[in-house]
Amino acid sequence: MTNDCGMEDATLPATGGPAMRRDGDRGGDRVRWALVADRSPLLREGMRLYLETLGWRVVAGGTMDEGLALLARGHLVPDLIVVGETGPERRGTCGAWPSAFDRLAAMRGAVRPVLLSIAAANHDLTVRARDSGFEAIHIDMPPLNLEELLLSCVRRIERGEGAGVR
Repeated sequence: MTNDCGMEDATLPATGGPAMRRDGDRGGDRVRWALVADRSPLLREGMRLYLETLGWRVVAGGTMDEGLALLARGHLVPDLIVVGETGPERRGTCGAWPSAFDRLAAMRGAVRPVLLSIAAANHDLTVRARDSGFEAIHIDMPPLNLEELLLSCVRRIERGEGAGVR
């Protein structure tokens, strides 16, 4: 079923109730959330599965707007956003990239998630993200380096380094 923004309805991953949410406590372990946005289901699901093997919770969508809508349903806030090739974001009532950054800023207050861009087409997006106060990493790389870069980014956040950590 498609909603008024043209997105297919999707469900959030099982969170196990409020205790699994970003601001909750799961036996002393902090739950880390990632948003993966890529129009390729293979890359999107591959990233989701990889991050989940590292113990992260993941929401994946074809666009940033779709992912943000899924996060909003569960009142979740991402620590990491991985953006691949998403194509143009919707304009008008559903907003474009600047409004997506505004929504993220409102969710996090002064703290921003780390934005990891893995597509050459996202250079302008990365510049806008930095201008909006996000820590943005943009690397157009061959797929063989993706695992090393992603693991490095995840471990950095887990150690408490970077702007995306409270």
